Amino acid sequence: MLWTAGAFLCLFSSSCFLFKISSRRDRFVKQVIAPKTQPLTLLSGQSDGRAVPLGPGDSLVLALNIPTYTGYSEALTVYVPKRLAHQSKFRVFLGDRKSGPWTLIGLASSTRSFDINGTPLPVSHYVRIEVLPSSEGKLWLDAIKLRVHTKTWQPPIHFKTKMKPEEANKRFQKLWQAGQRFFERRKYKQARNTLRAALSLRHKHASVLYMLGGTYHALEEHYQAIRHYRWALQYGKPSREHLEEIANSYIALKAYKKALPYVERCMSIAPLYPACYYQRLHLASRKKNRVVLDFYAEMYRIVKQRTHIARRKWTLQKFLGSYFSKRAPIISVYPQMFTCRQHLEWASFLLRLFPQDQQAVIFFSRSGLDTRWQLLKKPTQKMECRYYRAQYFHQIKQHKRSISVLQELESQERRHQWLARSYLLHGQILERMGQKKEAQRIYQKAHKRLGSTWYGRPFLIKVVGKSITKITAQTPTKRRRSPAARHKFKK
Repeated sequence: MLWTAGAFLCLFSSSCFLFKISSRRDRFVKQVIAPKTQPLTLLSGQSDGRAVPLGPGDSLVLALNIPTYTGYSEALTVYVPKRLAHQSKFRVFLGDRKSGPWTLIGLASSTRSFDINGTPLPVSHYVRIEVLPSSEGKLWLDAIKLRVHTKTWQPPIHFKTKMKPEEANKRFQKLWQAGQRFFERRKYKQARNTLRAALSLRHKHASVLYMLGGTYHALEEHYQAIRHYRWALQYGKPSREHLEEIANSYIALKAYKKALPYVERCMSIAPLYPACYYQRLHLASRKKNRVVLDFYAEMYRIVKQRTHIARRKWTLQKFLGSYFSKRAPIISVYPQMFTCRQHLEWASFLLRLFPQDQQAVIFFSRSGLDTRWQLLKKPTQKMECRYYRAQYFHQIKQHKRSISVLQELESQERRHQWLARSYLLHGQILERMGQKKEAQRIYQKAHKRLGSTWYGRPFLIKVVGKSITKITAQTPTKRRRSPAARHKFKK
């Protein structure tokens, strides 16, 4: 009777085809990996009120009792007793090995359930709990529960529909339009369900993936937002808003190093978008360096002034004369307090904001970089500054000078990291100049010098990659014996 009632309801349901018959089971801690002292209270299963204390900066690695069959995780719940909650903040990581690599899924200070729907079971085998060093009190950990799907369940992204292509296309268009309407009206839960239904019909549709990532970001489910945004990056170029939301999700999870590449990419794509510069200012405030903080705060204020319609056509001299009438920029007043990388960042920032005044930007930014170069005394610092000088000359399209600086660096440098950067930039400059044979020679030289090290891998792909594809593309042919060999074989 229950099955017939469910089938009757399914006739009137628009999203019934998304789900299969499935069951969910709860899994708990199987083993404490690190530290080696095993708190038996975590092995007891469900939340029972008995908690394990962890001090500020401490971490705990746990192995969960995942099933042996193929399946997916739905949610991970970390239990903290109510009377001991909000004393400290902690981060939760997932991994497929005891030693990592770890994927950050969330930040909490009390009992919280993290949405990890669609994550394969091997990836959620190990859990790492890390208490933030800035926490005032201890974390009291009661239990950890992992809710899993059985092997009959399939995540929405990988779902294969049995509908005909024309019917599936019509169904997708209806769901896609409905999801857009829900998203515009800020009905994010309805938008999430509708967009997931649309994604089940076209799992490589970039617009659906980007909007679904934005929906998860609005619902503050940052792990799922990052997961869908990274999926969407494979199929379509992101906008400035998408990059801003990816960085915001990483910042909300306090993964500041992972947020930085997306912020820098947003600044390069949209030079007149103040939100990206504000994020960069926020990331710089973590280092607690007053000079660097003033540097990025100045960039943020300049962009806000430049975005004004009346000031967009101003030249560099007119803008600096009106904005810096009483004082000069801090990097030009104290060039010795900034690194060569920050001087390069300042020059590229001015080139993005004033592309029509390239000569004025070169005159304004070159003096600070030369002053910093002359004040350096350590050989290692001079080598690093050479690389950034080569990048600077490459940006202002002085390619020959950039190549000469890189050749000096390659002849004197011994560290693999900077050698790999130098060879890679050298080859890219030659490719843009149309000298592909010379670029290939540079890559071969880098491959011979760096060998099979971690930094030599990109050159191995560039040198051997084309020949490997040619070899694998050829169809194998049977080798024929010579007439003399055939005569010997018969005898």
